[in-house]
Amino acid sequence: MKDRKIARPEWTMCLDSKEGAVADQTKMAALPVGSKLPAYRYKTDICMECGCIYAINISRSEATVGLKPATQMPMNRADRRRGGFDPPFGQG
Repeated sequence: MKDRKIARPEWTMCLDSKEGAVADQTKMAALPVGSKLPAYRYKTDICMECGCIYAINISRSEATVGLKPATQMPMNRADRRRGGFDPPFGQG
């Protein structure tokens, strides 16, 4: 893609990319908002000749503890059939 000028030269093509904080999830929930934690990021690719998976980029940084986004309750089957969620008893 870089040879055909479709992708920028500074872009890195990879199979997979992972990132996260290096801490126990149960302890992360108890940390105050704004705390700094060590974090990692790595990108992997596959050798087309031997099939070996290897890391093409490994880096470390700091992650800041933030608030978790609110999650919506999943709709039950009756609500999905109606096409949405209607509050019970005409509320809302």
